[in-house]
Amino acid sequence: MKKSNTTYLKLLILPCLLSLLLPSLLFCSGSSMENEDIEVYERETPRDDEESYIDSFVFLGESTTSHMKNRGVLSGGKDTDKVWSTSSGTLCLDSSIDSVKLIIGDKEMTVSECASTLRPRRIMLCFGLNGAKRNASANGAYFKSCYKRLISTIKEASPDTEIYIQSCYPIAENMDSSSYGCSPSELNTIIDTINSYARELSSELGLVFVDTAHLLKNERGMLRTEYQSGDGYHLTADAYVRVIEYIKTLGKEGKL
Repeated sequence: MKKSNTTYLKLLILPCLLSLLLPSLLFCSGSSMENEDIEVYERETPRDDEESYIDSFVFLGESTTSHMKNRGVLSGGKDTDKVWSTSSGTLCLDSSIDSVKLIIGDKEMTVSECASTLRPRRIMLCFGLNGAKRNASANGAYFKSCYKRLISTIKEASPDTEIYIQSCYPIAENMDSSSYGCSPSELNTIIDTINSYARELSSELGLVFVDTAHLLKNERGMLRTEYQSGDGYHLTADAYVRVIEYIKTLGKEGKL
């Protein structure tokens, strides 16, 4: 009889103990799962998605950069505010770079005024074709000094802006290069030299050099026919899309 009573008591006590312990067990289990979910979410969150990454850039350069707006390849299409350019749509990197007026909306502003007012997160600079022969013959000294002046102007006006130097684009065989006093092939060799100066300058200043020229070249080192818009040096929308996709890839890999 005693044994039966003991068994009966155990059966009564066990459910009571479980009812007391179960909420604690569930709470601990739930907290652990919640923490795991947070950790997984943090691991899978990218630095930027690809579109917002490209949108964090503004582009400043010669007409081959300005035409990114005409081709409608950036956010906002042909009304994009991601391209800074002059009223003529072209720009030369020379000693007057500080005083050049850029058109932003309905206003004219210098590079310094643009940088201090808009404070872009990132800016891509692309120069080399305009004045290429002069800059190459000067062993890059003048070209580098003008680039340094431009970079210094931007950094003083907007210290947190990340600055990148992009390679100058190649030209195609059908470009009329007579104003440069050389053949298209020779001009491409000069552009390659200018790009080497830009790469050296990037290294000297601790900036990232973005080599997009190689994306658009054929086996002879010329701009591929399908990537030029007819004059041998301005680019098609497809060419810009390829450049943009490459920049996205570098960003995703943490190289930009």
